[in-house]
Amino acid sequence: MFKKHPLFIFISLYLVIWGGLTLLIHSQTSISPDTAENIIWGMNPSFMHDKHPGLGAFALAPFVYLFPPLLANIIIESILITISWVFIYKLLKIYFQKNEAILLTILSALSFFYMGEFFLQYNQNTILLPFWCASAYYFAKALETNSKKNWILLAIASAFGIYAKFQIGLLFLCMLGYLILNFDKKYIKNIVLSLVIFVVILIPGAISLHEMDFSTLTYVFDRSNEASNPILRNIAFSVFDILFQSLNFAIFFITIACMLIKKSATIDKKQTKPTIIIFIGLLPYMIFFILELIKGRLPTEWLMATSALVVPSLYILFNIKIVSVNFKKLILFGILINLIYFISFNLKNFSNNIIEHNNIGDSVALVADKFIKDNHLTKPNFVSSNWKYSLYLPVFMKNKPTYIRYLDESNTTEPILVVYPYCNVNLKQEFIKNNYIVKTDVCTNVYPIDKFNPKPHPFSFYLIQKN
Repeated sequence: MFKKHPLFIFISLYLVIWGGLTLLIHSQTSISPDTAENIIWGMNPSFMHDKHPGLGAFALAPFVYLFPPLLANIIIESILITISWVFIYKLLKIYFQKNEAILLTILSALSFFYMGEFFLQYNQNTILLPFWCASAYYFAKALETNSKKNWILLAIASAFGIYAKFQIGLLFLCMLGYLILNFDKKYIKNIVLSLVIFVVILIPGAISLHEMDFSTLTYVFDRSNEASNPILRNIAFSVFDILFQSLNFAIFFITIACMLIKKSATIDKKQTKPTIIIFIGLLPYMIFFILELIKGRLPTEWLMATSALVVPSLYILFNIKIVSVNFKKLILFGILINLIYFISFNLKNFSNNIIEHNNIGDSVALVADKFIKDNHLTKPNFVSSNWKYSLYLPVFMKNKPTYIRYLDESNTTEPILVVYPYCNVNLKQEFIKNNYIVKTDVCTNVYPIDKFNPKPHPFSFYLIQKN
């Protein structure tokens, strides 16, 4: 069975660990702030939102409608990751033997970007991943076959990638570079067709972006400029990040080293190198670290899609050639790593008293509803707070209030429920300074979810209104 369907077996066992076991031990409201944010956006679907394009929220919405939040999160994560790995395998099958393609796909999947918080955290990096991999595959197929079908599918996958996250532009840049260096007149007609389809699909998004005064793009630029530091500090950040992120490929290096020692792999410098894999696999990864040199340390999760094809690129660069593969040992080794990571990750989160991303759930919303009820208040239509906590209020409060991201930019004259961690007496004065009346407030305890011994954390609840 391991010989006939190794990739299917690996994916199935992986999903049993991160999907099945997660559902067994976690509360059904145990979702990350990013998941909660996408649920909020899904309540009011749009091609563009204030931070990101709308595809991620749109894709999650039907699952949230049908299932509890955590189950919905697990289902869509499982689907998107599986599709991504299938496209990686299909891409590698173009240039490698079947066993090599399976080996490299499994080694690519043994990345920490598919484990722990990265699996539980549904966000725009997750929704981007399959479109990144699909775009890479159809680009390679289009150049190989020059068929209209593949050029059209490339346009569709690429356009949907834009609706997932603008970061796919890094991949487009590398595709363009490869196309310029390997241009052939026979491509012109299909390239034009592909571009027309690509632009047509993006028209609704462009209109939506204009209607929002380009706030989605503004957020992207602001986020990328957050870590503006002196050049020497940026270099230090980038070097450290490169070394730290190399841990993601430790399993690849260990596996290949063992195979070389056992003579089940060799170094073959004469074999033909598919440079296209390096262009679309390694160059986006390198551009990320170049940007860190300029801008400072960037969010690690941005590497989820960017690093998807790095393992095959390294395999090509090091001239490795597989002689034979023991898939049974490889799969058991990979699943053991996932299992160890799963156990250690959850033991850490369940045993401490820190409120991690997945320990908030409906806890703050339940106390907020009680605060409203106990004070005989009208249920507020608006909520705001520290981003990590306020995102859960529209998702889990009974009346599903509207989320206000920036309180100082709000124009509503209706009451707003504001929640902050700790009992901060200075906040009340801040509200008054900013022309708000504090109608009612209380500092009370909130108990996090998914803890062996949950301990109370003080939270302040305010009902405020424009003066």
